[in-house]
Amino acid sequence: MFSRKNQFLLLLFASTIFFAVYLAGFTFRKADPQIKVSEKITQSINLPRPEIKKNFIADLKKTPESDSEDELSSDMSSSFRGNPAHESGKDVITLAFAGDVMLGRSVMQKYLELNDYTYPFQKVADRLKKADLVFVNLENPIIADCPIHTGGFKFCSPPQSIEGLLFAGVDVVTLANNHSANYGEKGIEDTINFLENEGILATGIGRLVTKGVRGTKFGFLGFNKAQQTNPLLTPSEIDLIRESDRKVDVLIIAMHWGVEYQNTALPGVSKLAKDLVAMGADVVVGHHPHWVQNSELINGPPWKDGSAYARPVYYSLGNFIFDQMWSEETRKGLLVVLTYEDGKFIKEDKYKTYIREIGQPEISEN
Repeated sequence: MFSRKNQFLLLLFASTIFFAVYLAGFTFRKADPQIKVSEKITQSINLPRPEIKKNFIADLKKTPESDSEDELSSDMSSSFRGNPAHESGKDVITLAFAGDVMLGRSVMQKYLELNDYTYPFQKVADRLKKADLVFVNLENPIIADCPIHTGGFKFCSPPQSIEGLLFAGVDVVTLANNHSANYGEKGIEDTINFLENEGILATGIGRLVTKGVRGTKFGFLGFNKAQQTNPLLTPSEIDLIRESDRKVDVLIIAMHWGVEYQNTALPGVSKLAKDLVAMGADVVVGHHPHWVQNSELINGPPWKDGSAYARPVYYSLGNFIFDQMWSEETRKGLLVVLTYEDGKFIKEDKYKTYIREIGQPEISEN
């Protein structure tokens, strides 16, 4: 028989062994290599800024897969963004559109000085990220070794500038403008590759790109007709629009058109807008004048039930991110959020923007 003293020592020894085993198990669990998605995002945000954050949205957006030579698609059915339900119980999806985004020249100099590639979007990102899809006009190629420059009309930005687009929740960009080719075909190819490696689709290069959101398929096209008073589409462009309309539920067309520094669309531009709607465009978004211009609703093909159905046309959304600080009008922009219910346009919200600090817009109260 053990004495009371020996019994106590035996119990103490057993307790020590149990505690040591428990502590080892806890330490092992803490070292588990399976990290939660939220922890991955935190880690990527804290990566050194000069590097492109390759995994910044790896768990938030799927890598687009090519459906055909002229169509690129991405499914966002499980996206965390947007408002999935309306009071009516029907599916509600929101799309945000903004004007010219130029991340080069003096804008580039500013975010490089601050060592912060998200600088241009910091005051508008929260509003943009509330939408299910965000579509902008990217007014510069993205290339490696982009030279720092503050003047001239040859734009570019470094690959790290994509961090700002990701921060703002941009899903699709149009490259159909008069600056995308500033560094030739190689510059366009590099831009597309840099964007698509990070999950951002690029249109305006002769192909349809699509995004699926909770069962609704949205298509995006872009065409450059800048500085033309009476812009016309080519036969192949007309065919692309009609073919694209048959493939999607909602077709958005970005037009780089009109003449710079005018506040009203030219008659020839307005005529083309009506033609676009007749061909199948559900939304027309204009860029290039650098000033906000008028908008209108244009009746097109009837809705599924045979009722009249008007499509919104925005002739110019002005500058969103730019360095044209020399006039009030070139500092102004328009951010538009459209609401769709079961694939039908039901609501429009407009937010005026103003570039108070170089290359950094904010929502304006005026």
